[in-house]
Amino acid sequence: MCDIRPYKNQDYEALKSKHNSKDLFVDPEFPATSKSIYHSGKRLTDVQWHRPTTVFRKAQFVIDGFQRGDLDQGEIGNCWFIAGSGAVTLNPDLLQHVVPSNQSFDGDDYAGIFHFRFWLYGYWYDVVIDDRLPFHSDGRLVFCRNKKDKNEMWAPLLEKAYAKICGSYEAMEGGFTTDALIDMTGGIEEAFELNNSSTVNAEFKERVKRVLWQAYLRKSMLGCSITADPNVTEARLSNGLVKGHAYSITRVADVTTSSGPVTLVRCLNPWGNETEWNGKYSDNSNAWSEISDEEKEELGVNTINDGEFWMSFDDFFSNFHQLHICHRGPASLGTTEDDAGSCTWTNLFRDDKLTWKEEMLHGEWVPGSTAGGCGQPNKENYWINPQYLVRLRMIDDDDDENLCTMIVALMQKETRQRRLRGLEGEDYMQFRVFKIKDGVNVQDNIEQGNLKFYMNQLERVGASGSYINRREVTKRFRVPPGDYIIIPSTYDADKPGKFLLRMFTEKQADQAQLDQDKEDLTEADVFFQDENIDVLFSEWSSLFGGDAEEAATSKPINPDIGGVFPSPRPDLPSNFDGGDINDNEMYPQKRFCSIM
Repeated sequence: MCDIRPYKNQDYEALKSKHNSKDLFVDPEFPATSKSIYHSGKRLTDVQWHRPTTVFRKAQFVIDGFQRGDLDQGEIGNCWFIAGSGAVTLNPDLLQHVVPSNQSFDGDDYAGIFHFRFWLYGYWYDVVIDDRLPFHSDGRLVFCRNKKDKNEMWAPLLEKAYAKICGSYEAMEGGFTTDALIDMTGGIEEAFELNNSSTVNAEFKERVKRVLWQAYLRKSMLGCSITADPNVTEARLSNGLVKGHAYSITRVADVTTSSGPVTLVRCLNPWGNETEWNGKYSDNSNAWSEISDEEKEELGVNTINDGEFWMSFDDFFSNFHQLHICHRGPASLGTTEDDAGSCTWTNLFRDDKLTWKEEMLHGEWVPGSTAGGCGQPNKENYWINPQYLVRLRMIDDDDDENLCTMIVALMQKETRQRRLRGLEGEDYMQFRVFKIKDGVNVQDNIEQGNLKFYMNQLERVGASGSYINRREVTKRFRVPPGDYIIIPSTYDADKPGKFLLRMFTEKQADQAQLDQDKEDLTEADVFFQDENIDVLFSEWSSLFGGDAEEAATSKPINPDIGGVFPSPRPDLPSNFDGGDINDNEMYPQKRFCSIM
């Protein structure tokens, strides 16, 4: 594993050596106070901080191994984190990085100190906590708990470590399963919209099934959700599912029924209770009678109200609106050579044996300097945004199209910590990719002090999608060798923020940040030479002049944009660009999203 940094400069081994069972560690960086629960000043009634050893006769760190059912959501809207943590338990090799071994409440080894590891903006951190947790007076944990083994503590302690990173438990309110998965793996996000009426058809449905199967077999972590009702928080549906709520996908299986083969999907509601799917293949469904006892035993079918349930892929596709995937690394986006013969989506799923090169660039939007926004109402402001030069020289191995693959991921930093200061969490952001035109002397710009490039020197390639209030947006591009510019921007100008830009290529790619602005910009420098683009700019200001909620319900400029995920084509994953799509993606369009 790569180098691990101590979070807040707290070294676990050094601190533990100073404490024992008679002198327990107390964490000064995350005190047992109401501010650590609700930074906004809101208060919960009947809450006291206790160490588990004072509440349970025999507190234990883990009982019978780490299980997906060990985590039940408490009294905070962080189902996305609970669902993500449950998904990680299905991958023991990943879990051991997040939850270090040899931690316990036993005997002389117990010192009231525990530690967990998270990937934060390109680096792994070891996060130290004490074991004081919020309890109710009747002995119930306020937040994450194991309803079956109430004295098992690894899950609530993991949640506390993440709350420490966020700044409070309240700062964990609302998010996406892939946010948690990325922070526990350093992986790559991919998202699909399943309910866009303009693109959903039989072919797309089969593609999604193939993606789901391939991701599951490669041990990618999976989640799903239903678009939230803007008027009701986590609205419950008659079929047992919940809107605006994150589920993890824990298994995919093909079974034989009396009517033929069926693909089943097993989902887990982090509430861990009776709020489950109640349709076909639910716990008490008559459909199970069509499956042999041997297959049911192998699937582990039960009728326990534990939040986990089976459903057919057909019902999954019809009822869930989003599919979230966190791949363990860029190579897991591919297929094996055997798969390629039966997979017609070859531009997306290529060779599983690729060795990817990763570049990480840390940047910042500074008001008055590099925070130019989307270019409205002053288009020239867009060009003060940070620019990154990527030079692709070699095509991918065995690529009969003579193209290069480039995966780009843009992540906002410290979005939850911003809430502690009364600010919005995630800003609306986007990145755009341009190709430097043939004949432009790139080296000349570099020698002039990393001079930026402008529109009369560039050709549009694509974008991450519409501006969206998500922590990270990702997209894959398949492009010819050449020189490319990536421009990350927020929707509004002069919005401060730090970001991490990750780029993955099969072959080594040179990169540089361009930070020298050109003076006295001309019309040709800032305008797209395309009337349609100019029309989109003028239409935007009238269509999206209101707030985020209004923007989310307005008619989109580009009807190909579907739902809330950053994909210019909802029938393709958010990080795919087939190279033959007419993006017209200079649109400053805004999308609002939130999952509790």
